[in-house]
Amino acid sequence: MKETLHQLFAVASPGVESILRAELAGLGAGSPVIVEGGVTFQGDDELLMRANLWSRTASRILLRIAEFPAANLRALASGAGRVDWKEYLGPQHRILVKATCHKSRVYHSGAAAQRVQVAACEVAGCVRAEVQETSGDGAGMAEATVYVRLERDVCMISLDTSGEHLHMRSYRLETAKAPLRENLAAAVLLRASWDGTCALLDPMCGSGTFPIEAALLAARMPPGGLRRFAFMDWACFDEARWMRVQDQARQQQRPVSVPILGADRDPGAVAIARRNAQRAGVLPWIDFEQRPLARTPDLPGPGLLVCNPPYGARIGNPRDLRDLYAALGNVVRRLPGWRAAILTTDRHLASATGLTFTDDGVPLAHGGLRVGIFITR
Repeated sequence: MKETLHQLFAVASPGVESILRAELAGLGAGSPVIVEGGVTFQGDDELLMRANLWSRTASRILLRIAEFPAANLRALASGAGRVDWKEYLGPQHRILVKATCHKSRVYHSGAAAQRVQVAACEVAGCVRAEVQETSGDGAGMAEATVYVRLERDVCMISLDTSGEHLHMRSYRLETAKAPLRENLAAAVLLRASWDGTCALLDPMCGSGTFPIEAALLAARMPPGGLRRFAFMDWACFDEARWMRVQDQARQQQRPVSVPILGADRDPGAVAIARRNAQRAGVLPWIDFEQRPLARTPDLPGPGLLVCNPPYGARIGNPRDLRDLYAALGNVVRRLPGWRAAILTTDRHLASATGLTFTDDGVPLAHGGLRVGIFITR
């Protein structure tokens, strides 16, 4: 990678943008700004690596590699042909191009993607994704995804630095009913200002996502520590620098000093949660138990009760769930010094807890639904 200041873009799920901006600023990102779809920021090669390794809430990190006027397909093809694709890609890459067009004379996204894909393949010798898929060749090839955006006759080309979605931490190989994405679980914890200095309880933990993400946060362990990233397959990849970034991450790790508890009435879910936590390397710091909500023990505060309980659009009829939410509220009230962060689509269900929340629910997109994070005072 060249020693230069890059224009980067962190893709965010709707509702996560402000949390992600604060997270990137904490990593040393330059000029983080919320825009549609995520956060733009500046950084060098090391920050690109650290953003992928450390971001708990981003969906993926994109690197802007070109920007030029393109009022027609010929100009688009010409500009794409001048991009230094060999800096990043080579014959070992299978390339997929995704394009969007907005208020531009080039309006056909498929044609735009095809021009850029052809240019990249001609310059760097990549294999087009659809060609490989048709021929059946290319086993073991590195994936490269290019994002093309045409806005008012200007073409912006970005390269995906992450590969698989960043919520894929490589520990949750098994799921229970209605799982929550790892980066959204982390966003809920950060939105609730949980920083690993007080206890945490998820009384409906399912496959353990909240307790595991909490343990990673409290232990200062990078969420991406178990996985690969797309930038590791680039021609310009600096392996020595990457090893230094990983070494620095290991040096930051610390033991967890607060109780982190996960419970579920389903013994199968608890077994899955334990195995997921084992893969994440945090099982020694989490106490998983099989028990129903009503048997939640009295616990000393301060602490945060966090959960993703059933809600109408996800599992059942809201009317049938009010008793469950009322029971959840009763649990919180008998835990002095505890706050709650509850994820639900229905503010009426949140109200059924009888708890007082800071607002009407911070909006968040989850599985195609618009949900709210309801946090108590």
